[in-house]
Amino acid sequence: EEEEEEEEEVKKKEKKEKKEENDQKISKKGKKQESSEKKPKEVKEKGKEKEKANKEDKEKNQKEKEKKPKEKDTEKEQKLKEKEKKLKEKEKNKNKVARAKSSYNYFLQDNFEAAKKSNPNASATEITKTLAEQWNKLSEADKEPYQAKAESDKLRSTTERAALKAKNARPASAYNVFVKEKVAELRTKGTAHKELMKKVAELWGQLSEKQKEAYKH
Repeated sequence: EEEEEEEEEVKKKEKKEKKEENDQKISKKGKKQESSEKKPKEVKEKGKEKEKANKEDKEKNQKEKEKKPKEKDTEKEQKLKEKEKKLKEKEKNKNKVARAKSSYNYFLQDNFEAAKKSNPNASATEITKTLAEQWNKLSEADKEPYQAKAESDKLRSTTERAALKAKNARPASAYNVFVKEKVAELRTKGTAHKELMKKVAELWGQLSEKQKEAYKH
């Protein structure tokens, strides 16, 4: 009986050990399966993250590319505006007459460089101040050459202004010439300007086309 009990215990022990071994195998197999299932999932997630990052980089690069032509366009526009501005200034200067210089300006112009060489460390303001003092000490005879230059330049400026005015002046219409002539004839003391212009307009309306032609220039 004791032997049978011992055999039975041994069998139970073996059975228990086998069961434990089987349980361990099943556990290991489950872990492996779980690990193998987990890895593709992680790889998939990493792939998605990488794809997202690549997409963001592409969008960023695209935006930068789009931005650069705009900056270039802005530079081009700015250059064109500057060019137009210069052309306008040039055109504007064509219709400008240089102001006539004074006798004192001519004195400064003739003596500034010499004064600067004599006082290389002096500022432009200091040199001008020194020359102003010298000018004030000059006699009328010494000032005369500069005054002659100023008179000549004044004549040049006046002539150029008159020529420019004539160039830019719009030619008077036949009606304007007629108005000027008739206003001088019809103007009387106490006549209102409105009544006078009304009368002139009536007279103009009474003229034939041939008569109106005579007032054209």
